[in-house]
Amino acid sequence: MSGEMHIVSGSISNEEIAAQMARIVRSPIFAKSVRMTALLRYLAEQSLSGTPEKLKEYAIGVDVFKKDTSFDPRLDTTVRTEARRLRAKLEEYYRTEGPGDPLDIALPKGSYRLTFQPRGRTSAAESQTVPGPHRAGLRRYAPAAGIAVFAMAVLCAAGYWIFRERTGHGTIRSVVVLPFANLSGDSSRQYLADGITDGLITDLANISALRVVSRISAMSYGSRQKTAPEIGRELGVDAVLEGTMTAQGERVRVNAQLIDARTDGHVWAGTFERQEKDVLQLESDITGAITRDIRVRILPEEQRRLQSARAMKPEAYDAYIKGRYFISHWTEENWHKAREQFEQAVAKDPGSALAYAGLAAAYEVGSGWVVAPHDSGPKGKQAAETALAIDPSLAEAHRELGGYYLFYAWNFPAAARELKAAVELNPANPISHEVYGYYFCAIGALEDALREHQSCVRLNPVSLIGNSNIGDIYYFQHRYDEAIQQYRKTLELDPNFAVAREQLGKALVQKRMFPEAIAELETASKVEPKPWTRASLGYALASASRRPEATRIIDELKSESAKRYVSPLGVAAIYIGLHQPDLALDWIEKAYQEHDDVVLCLRRDPIFDSLRPHPRFQALARRAGLR
Repeated sequence: MSGEMHIVSGSISNEEIAAQMARIVRSPIFAKSVRMTALLRYLAEQSLSGTPEKLKEYAIGVDVFKKDTSFDPRLDTTVRTEARRLRAKLEEYYRTEGPGDPLDIALPKGSYRLTFQPRGRTSAAESQTVPGPHRAGLRRYAPAAGIAVFAMAVLCAAGYWIFRERTGHGTIRSVVVLPFANLSGDSSRQYLADGITDGLITDLANISALRVVSRISAMSYGSRQKTAPEIGRELGVDAVLEGTMTAQGERVRVNAQLIDARTDGHVWAGTFERQEKDVLQLESDITGAITRDIRVRILPEEQRRLQSARAMKPEAYDAYIKGRYFISHWTEENWHKAREQFEQAVAKDPGSALAYAGLAAAYEVGSGWVVAPHDSGPKGKQAAETALAIDPSLAEAHRELGGYYLFYAWNFPAAARELKAAVELNPANPISHEVYGYYFCAIGALEDALREHQSCVRLNPVSLIGNSNIGDIYYFQHRYDEAIQQYRKTLELDPNFAVAREQLGKALVQKRMFPEAIAELETASKVEPKPWTRASLGYALASASRRPEATRIIDELKSESAKRYVSPLGVAAIYIGLHQPDLALDWIEKAYQEHDDVVLCLRRDPIFDSLRPHPRFQALARRAGLR
């Protein structure tokens, strides 16, 4: 392969190369081809930084396509095949998208070294072939090219390099961080790509000058089938941050780019590389580069919080991001894995507030679903209090402690104090608004609850639970038509979201539209066959006078409760549908004794309307502090 780089003498600047690379990678030809973009960036980096050994088939196979050390280019043609594809895509780009571009970037046949040449200059008199640095050193480059290579070499030595396209982009005050693609060829490293995505979302969300769309909204765009302007319009953001992650041995490399969602213009791009144990610092590198480029002001307190979040020991952070990965993939098995990883993070770094907050969140999520509330509640409280003892300014810990006071202890003044602190410390976090909304609902302030759930959706427009919660407020207010409309709107975002479909079925029951309600609840039970979903189906069947089927579900839930936690209120709801109030009240009392968090809905859910005049119901509501 050739050891020469074709550069026009004195005519190409670093900015011109960066701008042309940006135009190419954001074009429709490359935008949906992560593999081709990664190869192009790699070849550009190595061509400009003067590392000829990295432009050999073996190195490209290992670094870009994650081949193992047994990779033999003579037998495996991946690199040659992908190089041909890249060459063809570049030719297609200049033929269709970039015929008027000022700079030509090409991959000559028989070489893996890119050439850079202003368009229209093709004669030998106008251009020259300059020996690569391994043959003649940097001094042989033309002046402008020398500046580009020198700058690239300095940045590579620092662990990252950056392309900047000075396009005069407008002020950027809101951003979505799309899921970073794992190009390691190893699905077991997906947690690392997700962890980097989460870390960047958390870091940027800690900056008050930026509004950052939540992780849940961002993850829905993981396949990146839409353009940056389309995503920007749907989420109401100025910019889109996306990238790829590769992990080879102990090294992690991240390619990231920031796109102006208003113009589809390229704002910034960079490649960052560090040891895997330094992935926290890698996230800091990216955050710092972005905020410097878009000139975002970071307040001293925000800087302190960022530094505090990065103080976790590397081995603990690895366990922490694994815990975050598992808890975001909601299954009972993954919940157990998440709890184990957070426990490992705490054991490896007992001084990390973030690790304890993660453990508290795991207990909060699993309460009443995987584990009984009386088991999860106190453990979650202890973890949250430990986190706050280490870092009193950690918003996540305030939220989890507030969740304990709300859902388990029913200590509403303490819940209000902690949840208010969580929202004030990090107003950009939609989950804190969501939980604060649950508090207002529990105390009967439904308009305040609606405001908080709407704030959650403003921050996270495609939040399934946020949109469904708005429907819940209408449902609690007996505004069933509006509730039904809101649930159906939520299901347009994801037809498989069982919570919204279950709530839709319950709203239809209240309108006595039993066939439609049962159909929705049967679908919800198939999508997510959890005890509460099946209990709602039993309630609908009982309300429709299909007594044998409803009774069978009661028997199933009682049997299942011997093996796992089953909310007693689900059984109580079916007895209400069967017009057996005394048995319903017995099961409500059982839920109270077990500190089931669904008790908070007793005063609001129309299912319990028929019991509210009953003295036993009123006495129990008073004991729970419900108004």
